[in-house]
Amino acid sequence: MLLDHRADVLAWNPLGHALLAGHLDPHAPEQRHRPNIARMLFLDPQQHIGQLTARSREFARMWARKPVRTCSHYVRELDHPVVGRVTLANETVSLPDDDQQLGLFYARPGTADADALTLLARETTR
Repeated sequence: MLLDHRADVLAWNPLGHALLAGHLDPHAPEQRHRPNIARMLFLDPQQHIGQLTARSREFARMWARKPVRTCSHYVRELDHPVVGRVTLANETVSLPDDDQQLGLFYARPGTADADALTLLARETTR
């Protein structure tokens, strides 16, 4: 997934689309109103931050205390509607001559997570 300085999605490959935004039009980055990854994470009805904040005082306290910051490498656990729970590493690479970032998600080879990505890739090419 390629993002601009506002976190608008400039491009994604079919697997990236299926993994993070399968509920959106695959051609959305080519349209005038591009999807925005921050908006998808916090405002999209497919996400859960708002529900967790409203329903859990403990979560709301923790969420308010921890400042949001950009991480260049982290492990993310996703609960995907097609392949279920999958744990992926995420690398964010800032492109040196532009205000763009490249987000790369991958699974460790030989794991059930890698098998889940392979299955999702097969499902997206049907």
